Amino acid sequence: MITLKNGTAKLSLLPFRGANICSWTRNGSEVLWVDRDSLKGPSLKFGGGNPVIFPIFSTLGLKGESSLSYDGQKIQLPQHGLARLCSHWRPNLSRDDQAILYLDSNSETEKCFPWPFQLRFVYTLGENSLTLEQEVINPGKSPLPFVVGFHPYFKVSDPSNCEFIGHFPGRPCIHIDKKGENNYQARLPHRFSFGKNEIDHHFTDHHSSVRLKDRVLGRTIQLDTSPEYRAMTVYSVPGKPFVCVEPVTGRRGAFDTRENLIRLAPGQMWRGRVHISIED
Repeated sequence: MITLKNGTAKLSLLPFRGANICSWTRNGSEVLWVDRDSLKGPSLKFGGGNPVIFPIFSTLGLKGESSLSYDGQKIQLPQHGLARLCSHWRPNLSRDDQAILYLDSNSETEKCFPWPFQLRFVYTLGENSLTLEQEVINPGKSPLPFVVGFHPYFKVSDPSNCEFIGHFPGRPCIHIDKKGENNYQARLPHRFSFGKNEIDHHFTDHHSSVRLKDRVLGRTIQLDTSPEYRAMTVYSVPGKPFVCVEPVTGRRGAFDTRENLIRLAPGQMWRGRVHISIED
């Protein structure tokens, strides 16, 4: 486990369990929701935290397929990709408030995703913030296709006490029903409350800044993203004390639709940045 500190803020990372965050506290209060029972289990992944998204978001295929062919290559990937399941992340503690995590492709990753890659993620903890920088390098000889991002589970009093505020000037959002199918497309107002229903809204064109307000906790979480993150998903389950606000570069099924699928040229580097700030 790696622990970062800045004033009363503390963050704990598990490099060998997919580089996920198992705790982020301010003044002793958790910012992220984590399923503590799953954290005790043997699986590399666990519920909640801030899972890494790479090289797909959600499912590989638009209809939920976990395997398909792309540019003549066979791909078979679990939900949200392989990075969150890898145990060979290499950590480097550069400062008390900063950690750098590296992940390189190997013979095991190439069995399910046959492109070489190098990931370099920087986590910088502030007293009231967390900055996440993602770098993807293509060491191969052909374009590297991918979607990248994060899937933070923000701890809330209850989703029904929360309001989401964003700016979505482009296309309507896509709602995904429980079967994983596109249920409807609709334009939502720039702010909406969660109510008592499950929310799974995918925005494919969003402004760089969104906010999540919890009226009971009196806390506002703001995400500011660099322009590379073209999509945003908001997810909640009634009765569960979390709301996910997920910045990603492309939507579900990007290897099917090719929509916002990054194709990184050989020898090139891609960079993106997500800044999370908290106001009480």
